[in-house]
Amino acid sequence: MIPKLPQPGPIGRFINGSRLARTLALVATLMLCPAVSRADDAPKDPPATVSSAQIRQLFDQGNTLFRSALDKAKTDKPAAASLFRDAAAAWRTIALQGHIHNARLETNIANASLLAGDIPHAIAAFRRAQAL
Repeated sequence: MIPKLPQPGPIGRFINGSRLARTLALVATLMLCPAVSRADDAPKDPPATVSSAQIRQLFDQGNTLFRSALDKAKTDKPAAASLFRDAAAAWRTIALQGHIHNARLETNIANASLLAGDIPHAIAAFRRAQAL
């Protein structure tokens, strides 16, 4: 007689049943693992600076792209991933060229990267947010 294996609890069923939940579990696990290198820790060349008006424009552009991606994700996943990448790039420009470093901006970058499927950059941004 083969022994019956225990059934997973409610958390196990949630993680096993949802791709997003599995991805978030992977990200959480990798964030706790110090052996993972950061994909974009420091730029090679010093970044150019942008004006406060350009920072505001980039921030609004990132927000618009992110919202559009959320709407597009319902019907066209590849197009949504591209919009999420563009939103993360706009916010990353603010951080690098605008010299703005705060946890909320890094969390925006991380979430957009995660939803775009760019796990290494998402982990790096989550770590930067955590450090601030």
